[in-house]
Amino acid sequence: MSGKERVVSKRMVLEVSIVIACYRLAQWLPPGSMREMWVLLLRGVINVGTIYYVLLNVCQFLLWLYVQATRDEP
Repeated sequence: MSGKERVVSKRMVLEVSIVIACYRLAQWLPPGSMREMWVLLLRGVINVGTIYYVLLNVCQFLLWLYVQATRDEP
């Protein structure tokens, strides 16, 4: 794992931790429309982040396959 990948991984872990902490704090809000709005907003952020991460990994894998297929080997 290169230094850049480590930085990205640490950053992603930090971002996910912040979102989860905010989601848990939103659970403690009194019941009502404000609590539900925050919970729905944070669920949306988590879902979009998950989709982005999966697509990023798929693209990296496809790029790796392309590089392996086009590499010149005797």
